[in-house]
Amino acid sequence: MKFVNRAAAVKVALCSSASLVLLVTTPAWAAPQVLSGDFIKIGLNDAGTLGFGGNTSPGILYDGTGSGSFNPNYDYLTPGSPFEGFTISGTKGGSTFGYVNNNDGTLSITGGSLTSYNGVAYNGSTYDQRAVWTGNRQQRLVDHERLLL
Repeated sequence: MKFVNRAAAVKVALCSSASLVLLVTTPAWAAPQVLSGDFIKIGLNDAGTLGFGGNTSPGILYDGTGSGSFNPNYDYLTPGSPFEGFTISGTKGGSTFGYVNNNDGTLSITGGSLTSYNGVAYNGSTYDQRAVWTGNRQQRLVDHERLLL
């Protein structure tokens, strides 16, 4: 993945969105994955959070030279006590609900699937490095998308 200019490369964006969405396409299910560009490399796990799993690299790696050479000794998420997660909350019928998934073991939404959409259209857009985690909790479909821009 090449960036158009150095300023854009320095401001590498790791976009993350969690929303209640109906997934229309039929994906190919995948195990934990890695998204990698010239400047950033991230691990994604089957709980929908960052990190390949526990203290296993990659968590979040950065290469300031843009050569795609990542040193796992400089991981921003692992080793140590990595923590990252997401929360889904709202109100339905006057009752509030809240669900949390994180890489510290709190999994309110279980049975999710991580799917690679690298170079494949998803919701009308195609990106070289993209994965979507989809889970379901009490008939609320959760679509959690990660991509490198």
